[in-house]
Amino acid sequence: MVKVSIIIPTLNAARHLTASLDSVINQTMKDFEVLIIDDGSTDNTMRILKEYSKLDNRFYMLNGDRLGPGSARAKGILKSRSDFIAFLDSDDIWMTDKLHRQIGFMEANSIGFTYTKYKTISDSGKQTSKLVSPKSSFTFNEYLYMRGITTSSVVVRREFFSSNILAKIQYPAEDLRWWLLILKDHRGYLAPIDGLRYRISQNSISSKNKIRNLMSVWKIYTNEHSIGILKAFILIVLYILDVLWRRVKK
Repeated sequence: MVKVSIIIPTLNAARHLTASLDSVINQTMKDFEVLIIDDGSTDNTMRILKEYSKLDNRFYMLNGDRLGPGSARAKGILKSRSDFIAFLDSDDIWMTDKLHRQIGFMEANSIGFTYTKYKTISDSGKQTSKLVSPKSSFTFNEYLYMRGITTSSVVVRREFFSSNILAKIQYPAEDLRWWLLILKDHRGYLAPIDGLRYRISQNSISSKNKIRNLMSVWKIYTNEHSIGILKAFILIVLYILDVLWRRVKK
């Protein structure tokens, strides 16, 4: 059994994919598998993935169901063979010692859900922020009011992904769904490392359909967690303010 399974969803990701995959290959921790789930790319993504899978037998390609990144990640988790699950979006970049230090921190402290500090970069790769350090830990209620977990920084013990959690794949805001469900039973902790370069791109999935994303967040609060309308409205306002604050902080 490998130490960690790295889950990477792709969709027309050719522009930045090589940098992301190279950041995986360059990890100081070598005991991993990479599960790449492509959701129907029409650019050169598949050509790049085939090249990497030929060069490195730790890379596995899967076909997605064209239901978004949540579905792709769930499919990867179900195919994984390790105790730890790490997520990486196809335009983000890991620091070379991220997995070694993050998983070492988790094992030393018997922790099952962690995220890291990060810096943002532009579409061209230019650094656009100072080191961003999320809250040192989160419970479910704390994460409702103050978020900050970046998906590409997360490592989670595989056992935390119940069938109920993996069924919550609706796009967008599928990562928020997962983190809230996990945080209901387990506290999340900041691994005290600079682990990630998070790309803010006009073409990235996370930059599109902001109104649709807000509607999904509203449904998560009101329908899935039975939060009252007034409290849900306050949480939405806080969510918007948090997004704006992080942009100003850059």
